[in-house]
Amino acid sequence: MELGNESMLPSIVNEILNKKFDVVVHCNNWFEGAMTGTHVKSSGLDESGNAMSVDYIEEESKNRGLDWSNLKNKKVLFIDIWEMYMGWNGPNQNSTEKISELIDKYSLNPSDFYFSNLDTNLGKNFKSWLKMKSNEKWKSTEWTIRPPNYNVNLNANNFFGVFYNLIMGHKYFKDQYEKQRVSIFNSNPNKLYISLNGTQRWHREILYKFLKNENLLDKGYMSYLGKGIAPFDDETHPRGDDPWGPVHLKQYFDESYFTILTENAMGKGAGNYNLLVLTEKTMRNLVWGHPFILFGNKGSLKYLNSIGFQTYSDIFDESYDEIESADERCKFILDEIKRVCSLSKRDLTKKFKNVHDISLHNQKLFLDESFIERYFSEIIDKL
Repeated sequence: MELGNESMLPSIVNEILNKKFDVVVHCNNWFEGAMTGTHVKSSGLDESGNAMSVDYIEEESKNRGLDWSNLKNKKVLFIDIWEMYMGWNGPNQNSTEKISELIDKYSLNPSDFYFSNLDTNLGKNFKSWLKMKSNEKWKSTEWTIRPPNYNVNLNANNFFGVFYNLIMGHKYFKDQYEKQRVSIFNSNPNKLYISLNGTQRWHREILYKFLKNENLLDKGYMSYLGKGIAPFDDETHPRGDDPWGPVHLKQYFDESYFTILTENAMGKGAGNYNLLVLTEKTMRNLVWGHPFILFGNKGSLKYLNSIGFQTYSDIFDESYDEIESADERCKFILDEIKRVCSLSKRDLTKKFKNVHDISLHNQKLFLDESFIERYFSEIIDKL
């Protein structure tokens, strides 16, 4: 049984889920948005039927045909393919606590319930959260994690994260590939780099100031919608009707050597809570075969390598991927950008031509449906 908003996952992935679980609930608002404590209707549901606070999770369940009293001995997956957090930054009751409460209310087995989102460190982060002391708080510049307020007895091994944007991007791009592929190396691009930035975030602010101070802004295609910088004429980067591409921006990738890729989270961390999230921003570079340096969570490159993708250590010193401190990692990446941008045209062309096979490898792997099936199956088989 599949409930919630229509799945954007490929059919092969839905088949794997439906074989493993009796009920799959696409709860596109529970994990983080449901923590707002606000709602637009007296029912507590928004116009799409999503619960707008945890108090209405049971109401949404009924609205979608999910009867908690009928879930005994059934394996249930709550999945949010868009969200990276679980709402543990409070201070209100979060969906994990609320679901535990409902499990107790209906005398269900906690080990029958599973959770999945974009955080590929989700299981580890859940274990860390459960171990927090009642008077403990983990603070960072981005959030504060608080300990559970309810006796959560869920199985930490049932929490798993997936690079869902990779899977959804495959579904989208496999039909676009013949028109959009990057199969010929451009030895004379107009710019050194491209960097697409939407919402204002601390690492994007630092990058923008760095490029400005180093007189590198005009050396690349730089957008930053959070600061009103949108240099692409008649384009809607990176939002709009084409969230996966945007395909109409591919020409700017073709006319640059590499991408300065700023993920949604850089991971300043909070206590033992450490995100590892990759989104459509990383996925874009894999499918378009564009070399990149990545402002992201610690271990992001290691994760990509572990699932079969190759990165660009022949161009950049990728030891930054293992730097614990986000501030130090950010500084290291900026130094690498400066170093690479200072290379001669001849050296740049030679270096990036030598890694073009990596770009082609990543494209081929990304578009291989058997790879997507294998990647997802290996995650599910470990549960």
